[in-house]
Amino acid sequence: MDMFALWLLIAVAVGLGWVIGHHQRLAFSEEHSGSSDSGGEHPLALSYLFEAFDSPTVDSFVEQLEITERSAPLYLAIANYYRKQGDLERSTLIHQKLLGESIIQDKLASQVTFELSQDYMAAGLYDRAESVLTGLLKDDDWHERSLLGLLEIYERERDWLVAREKALTLGSRKNKRINRRAAQYCCELAEAELRRSKRTNARDLAKEALSIDKTCARASLLLARVEVETSNYQAALNVLKQIEHQDASYVVESLDLAQECCTQLDQREKFRRILDYVWERQPSSKVLIKSAEVIAQLESTREATEYLQSKLDEFPSLAGLKVLIELLIPVADPEPKRWIRVVKGVMENILHQEPTYRCENCGFAGHTLHWQCPSCRQWAAVKPLLWT
Repeated sequence: MDMFALWLLIAVAVGLGWVIGHHQRLAFSEEHSGSSDSGGEHPLALSYLFEAFDSPTVDSFVEQLEITERSAPLYLAIANYYRKQGDLERSTLIHQKLLGESIIQDKLASQVTFELSQDYMAAGLYDRAESVLTGLLKDDDWHERSLLGLLEIYERERDWLVAREKALTLGSRKNKRINRRAAQYCCELAEAELRRSKRTNARDLAKEALSIDKTCARASLLLARVEVETSNYQAALNVLKQIEHQDASYVVESLDLAQECCTQLDQREKFRRILDYVWERQPSSKVLIKSAEVIAQLESTREATEYLQSKLDEFPSLAGLKVLIELLIPVADPEPKRWIRVVKGVMENILHQEPTYRCENCGFAGHTLHWQCPSCRQWAAVKPLLWT
């Protein structure tokens, strides 16, 4: 290795070591708040090191760098940089090397062990990651992060039963992060029971989810579905009222169930009042369209058309305009009717390309409500878009 490059690397390392060490101490102190990843993030300056020197040079430097309490943060930052670049072999080797040193075993063993579990996770070696994280559970400082890591493994494997059991037995009932996940696991199990038409089991699981996390709107939607499928329509309406206070962004998801309940109870006027109530608090394309449909049923197509025209002036909506066109087709003359149908087809193509749901955390968008975002894997972050 060129001596000039070696000395330059050492000079860079001294500066980086201090900066990263300071960063790591701050990260470790913030660990329990979940605001930082102790050992996962690296200063922007670290990327300059990899841009300035090729991989063999950095590897040689890492091999010759003495492992001390002060140099350990630099080792961790380099390993995590490798992992973020997809070089899991180098990252794993560095963490394993650190664990072989007595200074690490005395003071930083848990932190390095946790980082090693993240290498295994990134490589898809879930059995190894699970074994490492299970061993860390007895460390009070790393218990919560290790449990969250274990839950992530079970989520990826879609083992909801084990995930629920671990969350409930190893998590603190005061920990909202764990409780919210546990409630979602109950909902996953409830949906599976519903698919098998085991409604009693689904009801019990949905109620369990609400007992764990009373803000779980998904559990209320599931419980209402069970009540509808068992013809308990008034009970379903009572459950749906909770969603406004749990997470108002999911109220629009409750409208189909509410409409079915009111129809079965022969209370269509009540559903219209529900729509008016929701519109006052959260105007949306779906409420606009359903209101027009109800007005057409209870009054006339003309009244529904006038309603849509008045609302679209203030709240422009392609979906609302498409419904307006559909209402106009039956009363239009033959020639205009042909062109109206052409316009309707064009609008349907445009609407088909527009997403109806978006993740508030990462921006993932689509036409399906995913309770766990497929991109960032956050729970209950995918919300309905109010206007299309």
